[in-house]
Amino acid sequence: MMINLLWAFLGTVGAVLLFLALGALLWRSAFDRFTDRLTMRLFKDKYSENLWEMVSTLTKIPPQTAVETSLRAQEGMPIRRPLGSPRRFLKFEGLMFSPAQVSRLPLPEDEAVDTSVVLGPNARKPLVLSIPVMLGAMAHGLALSEEAKIALGKASTLAGTATNSGEGGFFPPEREAARHYILQYDRGGWTRDPEILRKADMIEVQVGQGSDASAPKRTPSHLIPSVTRELLGLKQGEDALIHARLPEVNDPEDFVPLVRRIKEQAGGIPVGIKMMASDELEQDLAVCLRAGFDVITLDGAQGGTRSSEPTFQDDFGLPTVYAIPRAARFLRRHGVDKRVSLVAAGGLFTPGDFMKALALGADAVSIGSIALLAMTHNQVTKSMPWEPPTELVYEEGRLKHHLDGESAARYIANFLRSCIQEMEAASRAMGKRSFAEFSLTDLCALDELTARVTGARLAYPLRFETRGTVKANRRPIGSMGARPTYRPEASRRQTSPSNPGRLEH
Repeated sequence: MMINLLWAFLGTVGAVLLFLALGALLWRSAFDRFTDRLTMRLFKDKYSENLWEMVSTLTKIPPQTAVETSLRAQEGMPIRRPLGSPRRFLKFEGLMFSPAQVSRLPLPEDEAVDTSVVLGPNARKPLVLSIPVMLGAMAHGLALSEEAKIALGKASTLAGTATNSGEGGFFPPEREAARHYILQYDRGGWTRDPEILRKADMIEVQVGQGSDASAPKRTPSHLIPSVTRELLGLKQGEDALIHARLPEVNDPEDFVPLVRRIKEQAGGIPVGIKMMASDELEQDLAVCLRAGFDVITLDGAQGGTRSSEPTFQDDFGLPTVYAIPRAARFLRRHGVDKRVSLVAAGGLFTPGDFMKALALGADAVSIGSIALLAMTHNQVTKSMPWEPPTELVYEEGRLKHHLDGESAARYIANFLRSCIQEMEAASRAMGKRSFAEFSLTDLCALDELTARVTGARLAYPLRFETRGTVKANRRPIGSMGARPTYRPEASRRQTSPSNPGRLEH
């Protein structure tokens, strides 16, 4: 009996191996014929009929543009791209930190580093956070699902930072989950109740953002969940409209009474403003200072949103690395850098990005897209490969109920903890006892453009000088400070004495 079973098993194995061998031979033969025919077509067909024409076209016209051209041809309406621009703006890669080693000494590995930040120090009730990395503005119902927003609130509490309501109005479950809560005073005209304003730890007047400037936005009624409709006070069938500007502001000087009123109603918490950074930055900042804002959040051109027109994402505003040094210089020049906090946002993804933004003059940073990436972590397997991860977190996402909110909150908090620990280690390596000690002098630029944009010294000299018998391309040994340095002051924009908010080129 056992021998019969053994022969049967061996026979089955042999049949399977024979089938696989024959399949491999047949597949190889078929594949060989296919590649032969394809090669002959590529080498013989006229160019107008040749398949390679598509490769040639996509070399001239990037695949991103080709796909969006087809989407425009299909829809006949403006298309809306999620999560910001894919353009390669000038970023932070051209900046490097200088470690403390010999002329300066690093901190011992067991020495504590102060990671805290105070936003709106001039306010009666400043916002004090354990870390300078905040979770950015993402709206409940108009962008993210209920599960995702609550997860952001819980994550902010676990990490010791703040979360932001976004333009979707006040969402009580998120407020309950978050220890520190920033409420946007939005252009939709919804967040106006003084009782609600007093429930926040900071108010952020939203006049624009990096992904769509101050463009109006309309969310159709059928895409608005009933909870959000009730919170925003919308009638059944009424769309949610975010206006191009605040309903209370018809002139720049209207910001002055607006800020004064919000401060009175909110009970002394900081009142900030969020806007897209533009080349009129100094003029905008001059208005912000006159209005009395406590915090200024600048969203660079790399900022993301649920979706917006590609033109706004690709062709409007200033990249973050351009905006932060200009804003920091403006605040210092007017003597308010210790009273008005500066927050950087847009295209900040790594601990190195956060540190460089702080060194360029920001007091804190705000993150969005990268937080969503951390949130979905290994939960992307619930959507991919057939659906993008946004289906798990967006309100209209078909898979939003598959998001595990508790795990999502833990993943974001882990990401933030990991980033802060890396920043602490880097701070010790530079001999810094506090993140607030990061400065422009800690940075050098690897290229002339980055040096001119940021004001960081250039890591190589623009010209060489011969000193004694030393060759022109060398430095004398031990000549500390003899190194030729790049001084970008002469090429920076200067302010006009008659108008401190106006630049002369």
